[in-house]
Amino acid sequence: MAGFFQKGAVKWFILLAVFFGTVAVIFVLNDDFSNDFQVYSEVHPLKPRERTAALRVTIDFGNGKKRAFEAEVASPLSAAEALRGAEEVGKFTLKIALNGEITEIDRVKAAGQKRWHWYLNGNPEERPILDVMVRGGDKVLLRYQ
Repeated sequence: MAGFFQKGAVKWFILLAVFFGTVAVIFVLNDDFSNDFQVYSEVHPLKPRERTAALRVTIDFGNGKKRAFEAEVASPLSAAEALRGAEEVGKFTLKIALNGEITEIDRVKAAGQKRWHWYLNGNPEERPILDVMVRGGDKVLLRYQ
């Protein structure tokens, strides 16, 4: 009978060891989960969004037809990039020569005395459109004349 209690005692010891081991693993995993949950549930204050102003691109085809595009920009970009953005949104064709001259907008080509002129904030620009940086608040006008 002493052998029986010894076998039973070993079984109980193993059973209790497994039970306490399982409880310990559950506590460790629960603590890890709690720490991860706390990290992921923290709410960080949002940085105030930089105030941006709208950049406006207007295309005057010289025949009464005009198209205008406006978008907020956070950083300066070239006037050509602004025009490319308008091209993408407005789904029209645009061709700019390597020297920065606008040769075609929406199948209206520079021909003879008529060509595309561009203005920045109401002032005529002689610089290539590729070289001039614009930012929010600026107004770019392209006029066929």
